[in-house]
Order: sequence, then C-alpha cells, then structure tokens
Amino acid sequence: MIEARESQPTEETLPPETSQHLNDIYVELVQYSNNARQQHSVLKETQPPPHRCDLEFSLFLPRAFSTPDSAIYALKLTLSAMICYTIYSAIAWPSILTCVVTVLFTGLSSTGAMKQKQLYRISGAAIGGFLGIATESLLFPNMDSITSLMIIVRLVSLLAAWIMRSPHASYLGIQIGFAFFLTALPGFSAVTQISPARDRVLGVTLGILVMWFIFDQLWPTRTSDVFHKMLERIHRATITLREPVTKRNNLSVSELSSMRIEVSRELAKLQMLETSAYFDFGRSHSRELAKCRRLSRRVESSAGEFYTEMHRYIERVDLG
Repeated sequence: MIEARESQPTEETLPPETSQHLNDIYVELVQYSNNARQQHSVLKETQPPPHRCDLEFSLFLPRAFSTPDSAIYALKLTLSAMICYTIYSAIAWPSILTCVVTVLFTGLSSTGAMKQKQLYRISGAAIGGFLGIATESLLFPNMDSITSLMIIVRLVSLLAAWIMRSPHASYLGIQIGFAFFLTALPGFSAVTQISPARDRVLGVTLGILVMWFIFDQLWPTRTSDVFHKMLERIHRATITLREPVTKRNNLSVSELSSMRIEVSRELAKLQMLETSAYFDFGRSHSRELAKCRRLSRRVESSAGEFYTEMHRYIERVDLG
C-alpha cells in the first residue's frame, strides 16, 4: 500500500496567492518527480535478481596465464625494454629514458594499434616540444608578468584539451600538453635549457625503432590475427551453449554471465581495432585492410549467434 501510494502523482497545489512564475516551477518539478518514480518502478520490474548480477573482480584478463600468446607478448615487451635500457646506458644518455616508457605504454596487442599509438606519441612530443621551445626562446624574454604566462599556458592547454575530446586522437592531446609543460615549465625557477624537448623526441624515436624491429619484424601480430582469435573464442563459447543440457554440463548463472561479459568485451575491442587496422602499414596494407573488414563482419555475426544461443539455452534450462 505504501509503494502504491508513493507511485501516484501528487495532487497538492500551492496557495492561490502564489505568483504564476512559482506555479510554473512547481508544476515542472512535479512532472520531473512523477517521471523519476515511473522510471524507478520500471527498472525495479525489469532488472534481474541480485544473484544474476553477482560478478567477481579479476585483476588479470581471462586466460592470461594459460595461453602462449600472453607469454610471447611478455617476452617481446621485456626484450624491447631491455634493448632500450642497454642502449641508453651504453651511451651514457639517461635523459632518453623515455624510450623505455614508450615501450611500456605503446606495446599493444596488434601492430596496427601499436603503430597508431606510437604515431600519436611521437607527433604529440614533437608538437608540444616545438611549442615549448618557441615559448621559451621567443616569448619568455619579453614577458614580465604572471598574466602573460597564464595566457600562454591556457592557450596551449586549450589546444591539448580540445584534441583530447576526440575519441580516437585523445592520446595526441595528452602528449602535446605533457611535452609542453615538461619543456616550458619544468620547475619553479627560470627556464634555461631546451634539451628536455630534444631528449624526449629522441627517446620516443628510439623506442619506436626498437619496437618496430621486435614487434613488426621478428614477431608480428597483425590486426587480422587478433580478429581470428576473437572469432575462435566467440565460436567456442557458442558451441558450449549448443551442447545438450544435463546435470553434468549445466552452466551456472555466474558462468553464463562471465561468457556474456567476455563476448561483450570482444565486441568493444573490435570497435577499437577497426580503426587501428588503417595504421597497420606494410607492403600488403590494402590486402590486410580488406581482410580485417571481412573478419570484422564475421565477428559481429558470430556474436549475434552467441546471444541467440544464450537466449535459447536459458529457455531450455527454465523449461527443464
């Protein structure tokens, strides 16, 4: 009775002497309140029971320690970082430590995604470093107040933030802002050196060259290879759902939820890899791009079959 009374729209009104402006505001608030109550009641009716949403937190991805791909990826990443560390230690140039950071931050699962992030990183470092050097050499000698400094910083920050709003090139904006602040504002004293911008660009370049040799020449992982593995995982999950339902192989709610989340994660990853496929440069770039498009449609079709089979599986279990 209490819930039924709360779901009913209120009939209270303001006193007659209230102004028309306050009456309009009151009517609008009542409408918002009634809509919120209706939406809340609909959600309570449609949401699944609490035990169906009980998910376990996992620090690592599924099959992180059971597949050889993870071990090969770790070996490639470690080898690239060790080569960069050996080079800058041998030439006694610790300022290009950015090469190791570049390896750790841009070592992604496929060569296309890796090259995309590396291109954004080197472009952002170059643009931000150029802006920092120009500000330090041309503007700082003619500035005598904090107001002019704030104007320059705000303009560059606005440029970096505007680029960061892009869903695809946000990493470029981050690198522009970071390189500019590292060059123009390294501390609380007057800037006297422009070497941070140079060292950062050289370090990023060294890291990209080492990763190009390890990830793209020795052990390449093309975007189409990642699509093939995604297709196999989704197809394997669909076959599991098509097996006859018995007491021995009856899947629990948590297992079904984990399978659904994994397939949804694969689809989200698919959208990012479709853009990364354009950056998988090479001699067979056009062929690789066409192959990725064809595999992308197959992955989406296989995901649709998985969701259909899951719906049928739940119906069979409920009927049983």
